[in-house]
Amino acid sequence: MVPLAIFLLLLAFVIGQTTQAWDIAVMQSIHTWSTPFFTRLMLLITDTGGVGRAVPLVLVAVWLLWRGRWLEIWTLLGAVSVGQLFTWFFKWLVDRPRPLAFEALQALPIDASFPSGHALGSTILFGLFGIWLWQNGRRGWSLVLFVWAALVGFSRVYLGVHHPTDVLASFALGTAWLTVVTLFYDIFKRRQNDISANNHQSGSGE
Repeated sequence: MVPLAIFLLLLAFVIGQTTQAWDIAVMQSIHTWSTPFFTRLMLLITDTGGVGRAVPLVLVAVWLLWRGRWLEIWTLLGAVSVGQLFTWFFKWLVDRPRPLAFEALQALPIDASFPSGHALGSTILFGLFGIWLWQNGRRGWSLVLFVWAALVGFSRVYLGVHHPTDVLASFALGTAWLTVVTLFYDIFKRRQNDISANNHQSGSGE
């Protein structure tokens, strides 16, 4: 799986501390785009990838519960929960300090830098919603969510609270995990549809 291979490669580079020069160069280059308006915009976007993720998560979960979509509920909660475990585990494993390429435009969090929890969580949550919308033919909204997840990751680098490799690794790990989640979701969805079709045929034959 290509995304997983990319993540493992970045993980090895980060642990080996071979990306520092590149990370600093990219961060300083992005920092030259800084304006008060752009900073306010990035702060708003970054909030949707942090605590703000709880809002769409709860709303969609409640809607799925109301519709009785249990497969989707368990898929959503499982994907998000395991993603959070990935964040905690790799932060503990790598224990990378936060970047100091320039004075951060947001207060530096006290936890480790690698991976970006905002980027990983957004990739999983918004990515899963985007996949479901894509499968239902709503590809415009799907693309909006994919782009939004990417913007959340970009905002972390722009604000100076994450190295670029933190975010790239999060995108890769999130995509790898979403691939696994979607694979199993599709398998169980087909089985669910087959059972429903068989029950319908049985009922029609009586």
